[in-house]
Amino acid sequence: MNQTTPNPSALVERRAQRIQRLRQTMAVKRAARQVSGRLPLGYCVSRVNGVSAAVEDPDTMRLLAEAREMQVRGVSIRAIRRYLTEKGFRGRSGKPISISGLWKTLQKL
Repeated sequence: MNQTTPNPSALVERRAQRIQRLRQTMAVKRAARQVSGRLPLGYCVSRVNGVSAAVEDPDTMRLLAEAREMQVRGVSIRAIRRYLTEKGFRGRSGKPISISGLWKTLQKL
């Protein structure tokens, strides 16, 4: 059997082309607000004309806005978590959101 080693520069070029196509595809999906991967907290999936799109969940966004305001006022992250838990706020798993998860979420608002 005569196996030939692929040309390393050709492999690098093909990989670069795949990455470029992926970036273009993801940019189009983002522009159309299509869902790919996990959604951030505060968003849900809505299907319109057979296309999935990310839309804000008004109840969750209201609670997150309250939490952000509390953080700006200097309330501790643990107190904010306790408040959200009392209001019924849950993470994706259905459990109360972790302190680190809440911190990351509030930093993105």
